[in-house]
Amino acid sequence: MSDKGYIIGLFKVKETNIVSLEEYVNKTITFTGYFHELSLDDSYVFYGDVVIHPRYGMQFNVSEYEKLKPTDKEGVVEFLSSDLFPGIGEVMAKTIVDTLGEGALDEILKDKSCLSLVPKLTQKKIDKIYDVLSKYDESHQTIVFLTEMGFSMKDALIIYNQYKHFTMDVINKNIYKLSYDIPEISFLKIDSIALKQDVKLDDERRVKAAILYVMNGLCYQNGDAFLTRKQIVLATTRYLKIEINDYDAYFKQMEEEYKIRIVNDDIYLKEIWDAEESVIDKIYMLSNKKISKYDNLEKQINVLEEESSIVYNDKQKEAIIKSLENNVLIITGGPGTGKTTIIKAITQLYGRLNKLNYDGVVKELALLAPTGRASKRLSEATLLPASTIHRFLKWNKDTNEFLINEANKDFSKLVIIEEVSMIDIHLFDSLL
Repeated sequence: MSDKGYIIGLFKVKETNIVSLEEYVNKTITFTGYFHELSLDDSYVFYGDVVIHPRYGMQFNVSEYEKLKPTDKEGVVEFLSSDLFPGIGEVMAKTIVDTLGEGALDEILKDKSCLSLVPKLTQKKIDKIYDVLSKYDESHQTIVFLTEMGFSMKDALIIYNQYKHFTMDVINKNIYKLSYDIPEISFLKIDSIALKQDVKLDDERRVKAAILYVMNGLCYQNGDAFLTRKQIVLATTRYLKIEINDYDAYFKQMEEEYKIRIVNDDIYLKEIWDAEESVIDKIYMLSNKKISKYDNLEKQINVLEEESSIVYNDKQKEAIIKSLENNVLIITGGPGTGKTTIIKAITQLYGRLNKLNYDGVVKELALLAPTGRASKRLSEATLLPASTIHRFLKWNKDTNEFLINEANKDFSKLVIIEEVSMIDIHLFDSLL
């Protein structure tokens, strides 16, 4: 099971209305889909399609499902005496069913006081049975409600896993909160569902969520760190298709809610502002640390030139020296100006100056690039291992987090990053 609720498993077919599965009644078949939770002892109704996987053969792809509460007497007794209800036991479970009938579970959910009719059942156990049964029923009912609203099963599970038993409170209070908290679900889908729930076009919650949606779109589309008021107003009005009288009031509220940052006429998404500030702080810290000095560095460059049958120009030599002596340096230049040649020289000289063999250089050096293609070129040029930044930081795709971080550092001593202009501010912040 993944962190997002995706499960691959086996189930036994009790009955089916799909002709191609009739031969599997009382047999097992592989299933896949998104689930909140599954229990070995429960029965379910699966809705979906039979698919043929090129490697694993026939599978049942579940698009929706229902958890079935036991209905026959034996099933209800078994359910109430299971580990879900500690301290009940088979004898007490049988007494409950004898007293309340086969519909005992529905009766308890309607009014737990019906359990007071059961002999020798204490109030503490009555409360416990009701609480467990309510929680058992709540998650499924919430997920069903979300799918009926228009969310997919996958989205419903992500929403429920985010808010748990507060899900309905969030939906009823401000459905647009989903667009702030759950990046996997698009604002457009949330807005479409919200409007079907009779949210007004000029609802304050909708306008503020639309402003953030527009800002995100413009920033990442244009590669901008901030936007002007005029840009945001025009794009938001175009999306909402209605006139909003006082955008400044919304901007002020959103800044107070820590969603944006306003600097004169420029407006930042708060997360971009924070990432920029973090990058500035770390670059400042690096650039103010004591620099290293190597003896005979220029002589070593001359030796490298002779061995490699290459002559570096003054700018290239300056870049090589400053790269090895300073804590942070930007090397820039157009195509064909020798940037790759400089990188190769830096890696070769680093090993020599620190008396490292090949394995020692590999251990202390991190050659990075934003794309796989660029990292491959970097490796071919230097004859050393190179990696994408995501791979270096051990990106977890399911959680969208990096395993290498402030609390779990990498201890490379020399980091060379190719094509930095392609890196967005969040990735650069994470790397630093």
